[in-house]
Amino acid sequence: MTLKVKAVFVCTLAFLALSGSSGRNATAELVIIYTGDSGGEVESCGCSDLAYGGLARRASLVNVIRANHPAAVFVDAGDFFSPNVGEQDRLKNEITAEAYGAFAYDAVNLGEDDFNFGADFLESLVDSYGIPVISANISAKNDKPVAPPFKLISRGDVKVGVVGFLNPEVVASKGLSGATVKPYKKPLAEATRALAAEADVVICLAHIGNVEKARAFAARCPEEIDVVIAGHRGGRTPQAENVKGRWMVYTRSRNRYVGMLKLTLDDSRNVVAAENQVLPVTRETAKDEATQVLVEKYHAELRKLVEEKKLLKSPEEVPPDGFIYVGSSVCAGCHSLQTNRWQRTAHATAYESLLGAKRETDPECVACHVTGYGFRGGFLNAARTRDRLGVGCEECHGPGEGHAQSPAIKTQPTAAATCTRCHDEERSPAFDYGKYRDAIKH
Repeated sequence: MTLKVKAVFVCTLAFLALSGSSGRNATAELVIIYTGDSGGEVESCGCSDLAYGGLARRASLVNVIRANHPAAVFVDAGDFFSPNVGEQDRLKNEITAEAYGAFAYDAVNLGEDDFNFGADFLESLVDSYGIPVISANISAKNDKPVAPPFKLISRGDVKVGVVGFLNPEVVASKGLSGATVKPYKKPLAEATRALAAEADVVICLAHIGNVEKARAFAARCPEEIDVVIAGHRGGRTPQAENVKGRWMVYTRSRNRYVGMLKLTLDDSRNVVAAENQVLPVTRETAKDEATQVLVEKYHAELRKLVEEKKLLKSPEEVPPDGFIYVGSSVCAGCHSLQTNRWQRTAHATAYESLLGAKRETDPECVACHVTGYGFRGGFLNAARTRDRLGVGCEECHGPGEGHAQSPAIKTQPTAAATCTRCHDEERSPAFDYGKYRDAIKH
């Protein structure tokens, strides 16, 4: 061996010694894909071009991220079930659970809405589909934990611990059916200490409350926690926030966004930088074929459920002012000019848009695409109440019986609140009262 080769060999040994014997890279990147507050949203209503959402499109976006970052950790901050408790919501939860099992999450925290149909219902679906749920502070009635407090995950030479909890404050008004949520500070501290003994990075899935409460928690949480992914009813943190040395992000709601947090770790596996991206699930996002099968299963089951359980409301409720709906054809008798103009607006064809999307039997959609839904004289079905199809005169101006009897009885004035019953932030995020009113002026 020449002196030159010996020198190179000695330098190489010195470098390896300085690098440590573990074989770790000097620095590393850890990508965390995160979701939360899905709310049982199987498929968005599709009324808006913005933030379209849905399980199939969201799955496709996650698949793209995973293809680019195969070592990514995939977590959910909780409330994957619907906040409501009707028959349709039960079906949504069943389909959502099947999808969550197929998505291969690393850890799914439990929120209060996940218990809306009881702990037994949740446990049955979790067991059936293998959803990796965690919670440090929720117990069943027998005081047995409903889930392990944390998961330990290996990603190459980086070990990641994920712990989750539910803030009792967000449960106080309704409680948990079949389970008890305990104060979280002590069990969370115990779980993070146990994780920190083995994990390089500790992630806390905090179902805590609003963004301000999430920031307050991040400022005082156990020191072993490196990253807080918070949730409950959706919030906005476009950038990762450094709160007293811990990185914090907040989930967006209803399957309409996917978060991607990139962490930079130094050679001691300390988190030294974080970059957050909140990616929208849009109309242009392709649908994952396997998940779309579940979405179509949902719609097929819903059509049967609507027929069996008669889920479309009968027009029985008395409107607030006591007058009933009479139909747009009655209005047209005196207001033919306004009717002709209305017929050229999107309101007039609102029900037809449901037919095109095959959503005409979905109670959540029908309510905003017909006139007088659930009220006396209002929409019954397409065959018997054709002049209640679409968003007709009375949907904005109120039941017309009184005005039809006597012009001296005025219809109700329209206001922004009239519109936002349907044009809310979820269905119509770009809603502007002045612009939208001009578009249907007649």
